[in-house]
Amino acid sequence: MWWSNKHSFSLSERVRMRVFPWQRGGVALIALLLCLNLAACGFTPVYATPDTGTQLAMQDRLRDVEIGLIADRNGQYLRNALLDQTGAPQGPQRYFLRVHRLQQIDTGFGLRKDASNTRGDITVTAQMDLIDSQTGTVVLTRPLRARGGYNRLDNLYGTIVSEEDLLNRLLDEMADRAVTELTLFFSREKS
Repeated sequence: MWWSNKHSFSLSERVRMRVFPWQRGGVALIALLLCLNLAACGFTPVYATPDTGTQLAMQDRLRDVEIGLIADRNGQYLRNALLDQTGAPQGPQRYFLRVHRLQQIDTGFGLRKDASNTRGDITVTAQMDLIDSQTGTVVLTRPLRARGGYNRLDNLYGTIVSEEDLLNRLLDEMADRAVTELTLFFSREKS
């Protein structure tokens, strides 16, 4: 008979003998195809370390942005943080960065029996506009927002120091976000 017992295998033996594609180097082939597909779409990791030439070119593009004055003490701190990150300007700048509507909202929560707060929350918001100096048109508009909390202590001095420290960290975070938005804009504009 054609179904002789000398070649019949149990189900577990048949499953064990089955050869799946990934058992013969198929995993490497599938990974290679996925990588090629990802490279073909223009994917570049946001936090990848750029080569020196690209990094220097981007730093030059950031130096080409004049940062306007921002009102109030918080605005001065934010402008200085932006200047620290973009570098010293060289010659006439092509772009003008206007940061306006800088607002600080301080909210208290965690009420005690005497109606005082045990926790403070600060939200800082602003609007960022990048203006082409040659044409006067706004080429990029982005909202900037940072939020954080601090403890309100029984000691008034400790509370003031922790609030000021949090505010400075939030303004530094907003400067980081603004520079990231500018970098993304210039990298898209280049291509």
